[in-house]
Amino acid sequence: LFENKETDTQGVFYESDSLYIAFRGSESNADWKGNLNYKQMEAPFNRDPNIKADRVHSGFLKDYMSVRDKILKKVKKWEGKRIIITGHSLGAALSSICALDVQYNFPEMEVTLYNFGAPRVGNKEYVMAHKNRVKEAYQIRNGNDVVTHVPFKAMGFVDTRKYIQVNFWKPWLSALDHFPSGYLK
Repeated sequence: LFENKETDTQGVFYESDSLYIAFRGSESNADWKGNLNYKQMEAPFNRDPNIKADRVHSGFLKDYMSVRDKILKKVKKWEGKRIIITGHSLGAALSSICALDVQYNFPEMEVTLYNFGAPRVGNKEYVMAHKNRVKEAYQIRNGNDVVTHVPFKAMGFVDTRKYIQVNFWKPWLSALDHFPSGYLK
């Protein structure tokens, strides 16, 4: 388990043939405070000279940065080469940032990202950096999950990847489609 009580950011490590890093989604008032802090800020770990002004959701970034040292310390000790990072909702946003950060700091690692019900995390430059670095990334959307449509594109946010659609697509946005049970089904 890794966590930061101040931001209420939590996740787990699991080791087998790969190192798994999984982030928990929104559960508390502290989580929602971060979710609503959608002003974009520059990502502090971008070292790609071809990508300028990559900006991310400041609430998500603050949450991730609160556990970053624990994650990078664990990755540094990992003797394997494959890391799988995942999360649902807020956890998916944090896992997206984590995957890119791990790739910048450990370019020899094979990073695979599986996101479920991910909100938009950053601007088009962030997405470009993400696609350049994290080659294996999958975003899964259940039905017409409302969370996958926020923050809005008009605010400068872009989908990190094309979604893999599961279950029936509805013409209306649905909060019910966001629950983990729908993704498990």
